[in-house]
Amino acid sequence: MGIDQTSFNQIATTLARFYDSLYYVDIETGGFTEFVPPRILKGLSIPPMGLDFFALARENAPLYVHPNDLERIQRLHNRNEVIKHLSVSDSYSTGLRLVINGAITHVRQVYMLCDDRQHVICCMENVEHEYLEKEEHKDTGKSAERLARMDELTGVKNKHAFEEFSEDMDSKIITNRRNMEFAIVMCDINDLKLTNDSKGHSFGDEAIQQASRMICTTFKHSPVFRIGGDEFVAVLSDGDYQIRDQLIEALREESRVNGLMHSGPTLASGIAIYDPDRDGGISSVFEKAEQQMHENKERMKKKTSSFSLKSSVGASAGASNDAPKAIPGDRKKRLDGIFASLFTVSDGGYLYLNDLRYDFSRWSLAMVDDFGLGSE
Repeated sequence: MGIDQTSFNQIATTLARFYDSLYYVDIETGGFTEFVPPRILKGLSIPPMGLDFFALARENAPLYVHPNDLERIQRLHNRNEVIKHLSVSDSYSTGLRLVINGAITHVRQVYMLCDDRQHVICCMENVEHEYLEKEEHKDTGKSAERLARMDELTGVKNKHAFEEFSEDMDSKIITNRRNMEFAIVMCDINDLKLTNDSKGHSFGDEAIQQASRMICTTFKHSPVFRIGGDEFVAVLSDGDYQIRDQLIEALREESRVNGLMHSGPTLASGIAIYDPDRDGGISSVFEKAEQQMHENKERMKKKTSSFSLKSSVGASAGASNDAPKAIPGDRKKRLDGIFASLFTVSDGGYLYLNDLRYDFSRWSLAMVDDFGLGSE
């Protein structure tokens, strides 16, 4: 099918609508004719034709081009610069930002060489939607990346993030080992399995979240990672590193009060300082902190009196004949049953039960911890 001039003009006009403005420019003289009037820059009253397109573009650029793009764009609107680019390729383009009424719009400036090699088409394309889509994809990618490194339950960084952090720290140690100053704090939630088994995982999750808040609040300026079900790591540097002893003691005191008042989780914790003469990397510091944490956990266990179900065995040697008789087995069994029922509904609170006839008592672990009582 043949195409007449009218059809050709219609095709050209339709294609030209994809651009915000389009000018037909004599590359030798700079003379120009407007083919598509500008929409974004309509307020500038650019003439539909003129004698020097390049000079007019450079003159108007400060009125609408973002200051950070101005020098580059003024250099682009130069006859010799245009010829240099078009000698390599028949078209080239560059992105820039326009500032119209205080708002930024992203556009693409395009130069295309015509078949006669004497004229160029200069057009501007509004690409704001492309920019927004790229930013959205970029934000989505960053969000996905953050989520891949974040612990879903607590919001702190996860084990994968700690592994990446460790690799980065090891690289810094290789290049700057003598000037590195940091400490690692290792924390473990006591009796988390017991909480999960006795009260359910929702209580366990709450304990994990509370522990995370305790650690993050104590080490405010340090990255915190949850590297296991009940394990957390904080890497201290700068300000937190300088007052590390006070901070670890504050964490242990809060943990002690939680245990005493049954107001929150108790944490075993250990801290180790990087030693450039002994530590080849972050892993050796981590191992020292983990060992310190285990030692702290053992000390905490020793301080907690064990809950004994042993009965009295009567008077000891040299005791008075008025000493109470040992409670009979069947009576103690009934007492134990009553105590077990009450203990179930007390939900960890104080519980004291006494058989007055045999002066035999049972009390809960909470009372053992809080009041220093011995076994029954």
